[in-house]
Amino acid sequence: MKKLSCILMALCIAFLTVGAAGAESLPEIVGTYAAGDITLEVNAQVYDYGVTEASSYIATPAAFNADELIAFFWPDADAEEVARTKRLVNEYMVKDGLSCPSEIYEYDGGSLHVGYNTGMALFIARELTEWYTEGKPDTWIDTKIEETECTAPIDPSILDSLVSILGVSYELAPVHSYGVCEYKESGETFTYNVYNYAIMIDGLYCGNQGYWTALSKEDLFVPAQYLEVITNENGLLQFHICLYDVTGGEEFQTIMPCEEAIEYLREELSWYIANDTVSIRSILLEYVMIPIPGSTLKFQYVPAWKFQTAETAWRPYLHLEGRVFRFNAVTGDLIE
Repeated sequence: MKKLSCILMALCIAFLTVGAAGAESLPEIVGTYAAGDITLEVNAQVYDYGVTEASSYIATPAAFNADELIAFFWPDADAEEVARTKRLVNEYMVKDGLSCPSEIYEYDGGSLHVGYNTGMALFIARELTEWYTEGKPDTWIDTKIEETECTAPIDPSILDSLVSILGVSYELAPVHSYGVCEYKESGETFTYNVYNYAIMIDGLYCGNQGYWTALSKEDLFVPAQYLEVITNENGLLQFHICLYDVTGGEEFQTIMPCEEAIEYLREELSWYIANDTVSIRSILLEYVMIPIPGSTLKFQYVPAWKFQTAETAWRPYLHLEGRVFRFNAVTGDLIE
């Protein structure tokens, strides 16, 4: 496992080019396949990053020290006073809409959320809280949200300090950054910058799309790691992370070629009873968590081929519209 190196400034600069860099040199698969009543059309670049072998790992949720996070986000606050604001709640603090138990601390109009056995932490500054809470709900025009260019690079010292406090021992890769301008009917506007990082293992992205699985006795939500930072000209507005510690990885196995994984996809689609066309527009090799029988906290990381019907100009890492199919890149098993 690679330790996070002190190259955060270079990573921030890389945000400007990571989406398009090397896109023309990526392998591409184009073809039409019969899959029962389904027609499978593939016209996609293959993001395999040159990786031909991968391992498997056991992932458990990281534990965070709330006192250290309080001292970082509110350095001028009385720590004991902030500690007395602690509330225990079950809230929606997961990107995929899953509620989880967490501690909430509040100070100066902002809040810090630290999850229980979820590896999650969320900080929201007062400025962002006020924007979302002031005014009546009917003053919102949800469609008036525009994506723009980032107005300023992220301060690398923010990440440098936080990854140290949180104990992040992975390599981080910037995958997408963009500016946002939101509007209210009153004419008020609010602009900010969003930076998304991929957590990497063995040169592969760890998928950031959690999912529900019915492969256990009860429906189980399988989480995913992610890191998102939101800033504006006044500084840090939000920091949101889901982090898991991993062990294992001693034995590496050969990754099946993408063309072979397409055959598994074709076989899966052949069971569908519908006259339809499935168009694959992006293919990504990544690490994905799968359930471990009998456990709701521990998961296994395995390499997987991910086929998406959505298309994107930058690396297909973040959640996208459309359908997603994942297959174990060693065994060919469908991940669902």
